[in-house]
Amino acid sequence: MADISASEWFVQHFGARSLAVVQALVEAGRATHERGLDAKQGSGLVSNDAYGSVWLILPEEVCSRLAGVLPELDLVHPHRSRYNLPSFGGRIILPVRVSDASAGADDLRLRVSNMRKRIFELETRTIDEPLDFGDDFQFEDEEDQFALDDLHDANGIVLVAYELSAQAGLQHVWIGEAVLADDGHVNWIYCEELPIHSFSLPTSLTLIGNDAPRFDDAPIPGSGLELRDTEESLEDDEQDPGRETEGDAETGTEDGNDR
Repeated sequence: MADISASEWFVQHFGARSLAVVQALVEAGRATHERGLDAKQGSGLVSNDAYGSVWLILPEEVCSRLAGVLPELDLVHPHRSRYNLPSFGGRIILPVRVSDASAGADDLRLRVSNMRKRIFELETRTIDEPLDFGDDFQFEDEEDQFALDDLHDANGIVLVAYELSAQAGLQHVWIGEAVLADDGHVNWIYCEELPIHSFSLPTSLTLIGNDAPRFDDAPIPGSGLELRDTEESLEDDEQDPGRETEGDAETGTEDGNDR
C-alpha cells in the first residue's frame, strides 16, 4: 500500500479503520469489474449487456469487503430492493455505478428510482423526524406500504460512485455526502476521490521474494571471437604475405587497396 493518509471526513465517519475502508472500497470496485468481465465472456455476447450486471454485483462486493474491516457493519434491505446495503454509524452506504462518459464528479447522473429517492431523502431529515414519502409512495394495498424500519435507524447517506466499464475497467471512485435532484443529477455536499492506483497490484505476475533467483544471475556467455595481439598479427602477415583473408576473397581487395 502506498503511503497515504485518511482525510478528516473519513476519520470522522470511519475512525481508525479509515484506510482499511478505503482499500476495501477500491478492491470491491476491481472485483466487480472482474466479475462483470467473467459474465460477458461467459455469455458469449459481443455486446456489453452481460457486463451490465455489475449494478447488482457492486453492492454485494461492497457489503462483503466492508464486513471484513467493520465488525459493527449492519446490513439493511430496502423494501423491494434486489440487494442489501451496508450501514455504518447511522448512515446508509450506497454504492452506484456511473457512466464512463461523465465529465467528472460534478457531472454525475443516476437513474432515479423509488428506492434511491427514499435513501437520498435521509439527507434532509434528522434522526427524530419521520420520513415523508409523499404521494408517490402511497399504495392501496397494505402489503405494498413501505416499512419504516427497513432502513433501520439510518439518518444519513454515504454515496460511493464507481466509474467503470468493460473496456477501461475501474477509472474513478468518488465518495461523500450528496442529494439527488429530480433529474438524477448528483449534488455533492462533500466529495473526495479515492486513490485507486495506490492499491494497485500486479494481476498477471507472481510476486517473488528478494532471495529468489534473478534472470541476470546466469553466467555471461562467452564469445567465439578473440582479440589478437597486434605484434603477433604483423608477424603472421610477414611470414605469409600472400595469404588471403576471408574478407579479401569475397571483396577482391587486399590490404584495403583495390587491385
